[in-house]
Amino acid sequence: MVATTQLPTRRLNIIRQVQPPRGDEDLPYAELNSLYNYVLSKVRDIKRVMQVLRFLFILNPDMIDGRPTISSAHMIDSFLFWNPGETQACLSQLASVMECDADGDIHILHASLRDFLYDPFRSRQFYLC
Repeated sequence: MVATTQLPTRRLNIIRQVQPPRGDEDLPYAELNSLYNYVLSKVRDIKRVMQVLRFLFILNPDMIDGRPTISSAHMIDSFLFWNPGETQACLSQLASVMECDADGDIHILHASLRDFLYDPFRSRQFYLC
């Protein structure tokens, strides 16, 4: 027998905001939230990584297919007045959700990362406001 929190109709109603969630386990994106929170919590220098994420998602809002229109680690280094390679070093800690190739091109692997970072309830201390 399926628990009521696992019923697809209940989860759909929560997503549509017809029914309120009963707790974190009842949220439609609970597993995804846990994954993103875990990945970000393991970052060594979260302040610098958050600067890069702010640039990618807030200062660069014209995203095409989940990819920033300005997606070069070299450009971000210049914009933030960092030494060359610092953005790539920051993003190497997020390899499971985004990658920076040898040319410095940034690829966001999960389009839902932006939604997560824009929602203060889901992202908590990692919220991009």
